[in-house]
Amino acid sequence: RVCKKHLMPTFGKMLMTELNSGVVWDWLRRFSCQRKTLRNILTPLRAVVSEGLIYGYLEHDPLRFIKLTRLQHVKSTYVVNPFNQQEIEALLSVAEAQVKNLFRFAFYTGVRISELMGLRWKDIKWEEGVICVKRAVVNGQIKRTKTASSVRLGRICFNQH
Repeated sequence: RVCKKHLMPTFGKMLMTELNSGVVWDWLRRFSCQRKTLRNILTPLRAVVSEGLIYGYLEHDPLRFIKLTRLQHVKSTYVVNPFNQQEIEALLSVAEAQVKNLFRFAFYTGVRISELMGLRWKDIKWEEGVICVKRAVVNGQIKRTKTASSVRLGRICFNQH
């Protein structure tokens, strides 16, 4: 989670012409979060800097030399909180036909929605009871899985409810 007190006090009264890489680095070092979160935090600032460059308020991009890989890596403390059996049963009890089958498959294999959409019949090894997760559908485009470690074999238990 981003603490909002870190956002506005740093830049709230600062003139755009005063913004430089050092100020941004000092600001980023206050956070204790993953690099992906920092990239998300920087998105609005990048938009402001872009406008400043377009309209001539800035001569140089102060974010040009901001490389998040220079910051110490922070391990995620996120804990996956999946549906419990009662919640799964409640959802499946109101789902109909193929939607019910789709949800059941997703619940009992643990694939992400994008990976589920990327599965092909040839990825399912019926005899061995495994699926091979190697692609995902994101924004209508077939892509690799979210991370390299997401390419995996998963067990299928066909006798689930």
